[in-house]
Amino acid sequence: MWFPYRIIIEGFAYLIILAIGFVDFHTDHEIFLSFFYLIPILMIAILSDRNRVKLTLVSLFASGTWLAVDLTRGFDYNHPAIPYWNALGRFMIFIIVAFLYSIQEDQKVELLEKNIHLQEADKLKNEFLGMAAHDMRSPLSIIKLYADSGIQNTDSVIEPLKESPESENFITLSRTRKSLEVISRCAGFMLDLLSDLLDITRIESGKVSPDLILEDYNLFIEEIVKIYRPKASNLNQELLFIGGIISKKVAFDRNMLCQVIYNLIDNAMKYSPLHSTITIESEEMENYLETRITDQGQGIPEEKLPALFDAFNKSSIKPSRGERSTGLGLSIVKRIVESHGGKVWVRSRPGEGSTFGFTLPLNRPT
Repeated sequence: MWFPYRIIIEGFAYLIILAIGFVDFHTDHEIFLSFFYLIPILMIAILSDRNRVKLTLVSLFASGTWLAVDLTRGFDYNHPAIPYWNALGRFMIFIIVAFLYSIQEDQKVELLEKNIHLQEADKLKNEFLGMAAHDMRSPLSIIKLYADSGIQNTDSVIEPLKESPESENFITLSRTRKSLEVISRCAGFMLDLLSDLLDITRIESGKVSPDLILEDYNLFIEEIVKIYRPKASNLNQELLFIGGIISKKVAFDRNMLCQVIYNLIDNAMKYSPLHSTITIESEEMENYLETRITDQGQGIPEEKLPALFDAFNKSSIKPSRGERSTGLGLSIVKRIVESHGGKVWVRSRPGEGSTFGFTLPLNRPT
């Protein structure tokens, strides 16, 4: 299929060179035609198979045609080798331009092929992580279940022994309980990590897309704040919601956006000290809705901000109460918001707290 097409292109290119040479001969330098000799050469480079031998031959034919025109005009040169030298210079220009274009196109093709291979590898990686995370959740859930059950059983046995705290049984059971608590905490952390891994692989693989439904956005935020207030109260923190006037209902996926708000409020609580206030604000802009979560924590150095939403990124700032982080929460936030057509951002200074925000388009169809 391609063979006759290329033959026609290459034959037509040679005919164009002859036509340019004919015009060049009869105009006697009155019309500038030097650049036009490059057109058929580039035509072969663009439309044919970019074969270097073919490019060399057509460049040689173009410079030879130009040389023939110069020789048949009967110009007087100071030296008989000058027209041949000029022809060599033209040939070098033609071949350099043709080869540079050919090399650039070859690099584009190579880059495209590598990109396809990378996408395939990334897809396989996501599938492997998804399967591994899914398969590991069940045994970890069982480990945590047995650890929590062991803690409860230990508590029931240890209660009567509190009157003799120096007894061997009390000491042994206390140590056992502490060990079970460590196992439970580690298993819980691993379950959170696996849950985040499953979420991020599903989003990256395109298997999860937002199910957009028009809802009252401020009411949605208020529901989440009510859920988190008892937890904040236990930490002597206050959750304050300032809902701006929103003139219309907003299209979003409730479950996915819950995860965004949960992550951002959870982070704000985690990095804020006791007796501090965390403020959640919503504000309608011209074409989008902006949500901001502001804490009174330690703040983040400016050089750390660009990588904050990268997967597995862990800030050097430690949580106020030593909580552990998977390093995936903000990356999931970014991907979910972008899947809604919005953007995430952060403003922070050390010692002044942080504001995490995201936008949602207001006129997005459901």
